[in-house]
Amino acid sequence: MWQLHMTNEAREWGLVGRFETIGKAVGRITELEGSPRYGLFLRTYVDPLSSDDEALRDLEYKGQVAAYAIRRERRTH
Repeated sequence: MWQLHMTNEAREWGLVGRFETIGKAVGRITELEGSPRYGLFLRTYVDPLSSDDEALRDLEYKGQVAAYAIRRERRTH
């Protein structure tokens, strides 16, 4: 599962929702942005010493309306 967060006018982060796939979270971003685009380019920070799971944990997008972060939910065992 993935969590979608976005900033408000005060630049504070808030949870928008939980999604089964990154694609569904991107679909919600395009709805919130009122974008006619089908897809988006997402950014991520990769430390060369990190694992793929760590590198792909947080994906970011800077839109016209807000900033967005798609974050992998931490697994609890």
